Amino acid sequence: MDNNVEGYELASGMEMSGGCGDLGVKVFVRVNRKMNETDRNNLRRIMDDIESAVMKETLRLDPETAKAAAVERAELLDCFSVGVYVEEIPNGYCNRYCCAFKPWYVVTTPKGRIKIGWRKSVIHIEWTDSAIKASASEIFPKEEAWPGYETTQYEKIIHAHGIEKAKEYINRILERN
Repeated sequence: MDNNVEGYELASGMEMSGGCGDLGVKVFVRVNRKMNETDRNNLRRIMDDIESAVMKETLRLDPETAKAAAVERAELLDCFSVGVYVEEIPNGYCNRYCCAFKPWYVVTTPKGRIKIGWRKSVIHIEWTDSAIKASASEIFPKEEAWPGYETTQYEKIIHAHGIEKAKEYINRILERN
């Protein structure tokens, strides 16, 4: 495609290719002045919005998205041997289109609410809204992700490296008062 369309100037453009699909967008503008840096910054922000909207809809229409979300939900909720109620919440780590169909969950247990969800390559587990008073450092002293590397933990939060570790951590959390 030509970068000049009858008096219009190519003001912004982007192309991407990746796991979520391919996308190309070009924005042409005709104005009686030279485009400036403020215009370009505004267009970059708008281009981000266009990318997000189109790619989110692309993911929504892909049947594999729903299948992957169902598998992820089942795996995460299977970490709990007890649960009274499950609430789906937006992804607590990423609010971009790539994570729009990767929600987190709040599972109400007999000891209170526990939040769980994928955060990049780890599973975020949080029990701040529970009756469990023990902190991560009390429940998981010197917990290692793998030999020589400590697991991220603070206050009433720990990151599990995989579903099996998440199950183990939730069981240990629910054993506490």
